Parts: sequence; structure tokens; C-alpha cells
Amino acid sequence: NATPANNGLYSVVVTSSYSCVLNAGVNVTVPTSRLVSEIAINKRFHVYPNPSTSGIFNLSLSGGKEMTWEVMAADGRYLLNGNGASASNMIDLSAYPKGVYMLQIKWKGELAEVKLIR
Repeated sequence: NATPANNGLYSVVVTSSYSCVLNAGVNVTVPTSRLVSEIAINKRFHVYPNPSTSGIFNLSLSGGKEMTWEVMAADGRYLLNGNGASASNMIDLSAYPKGVYMLQIKWKGELAEVKLIR
């Protein structure tokens, strides 16, 4: 399950239960309303520093407590989560190995994703 955020050609790989593999290119046009709502949510948060050498990121949210966030590892495991109850949140990935993590921010049914580089 994927939700493209930008227009473009995406590669799709499907593997059947019999290990048959199908590769296909799919041209995706994202509805303007999706782009507008993504711009609206992206204006409601700021993550810094990114990349972070210490593994500590600051997350400023202006969406109130209905704005929630989750950090996932590259393998899809959920590691940390929080909400916008406080104006500023700290994401501490210092106990995790260096790499790329995905920050998902949800607000009023919309989703924004940011790569965190540790």
C-alpha cells in the first residue's frame, strides 16, 4: 500500500504466491487537492537538525494535540511516537544505529513523511 506524493513514473514489483515476479512502470498523477493538503500539513511542522550526528532531532509542531508523529526503522518497525500536545518535541534516536529513519506526521486525516538521517 503506497500513497504517491508527487506526479511521476513509479516502478511496481509484484510477486505472486508462486514466486512469479512482474515489474511494471506506472505513471501517477496526484490530484491537486492531495498536493494542497500536503503543503498545508508541511507548514505545520519543522524538523532540525537533519541530518543529526547525535541522533537527537527537534520537532516543532503547530497542529495542536491532534497532530501525531511516529518514527519507523528502514524495516518498517515502529520505534517512537508522540503528539503535538507540546509545541516542541524531541526525537531521540541516539540509541539506534546510524541510518535513515522515516518520520510520519498525521494531522486531520492527512499524512506527511520526512526522512530522518542519523
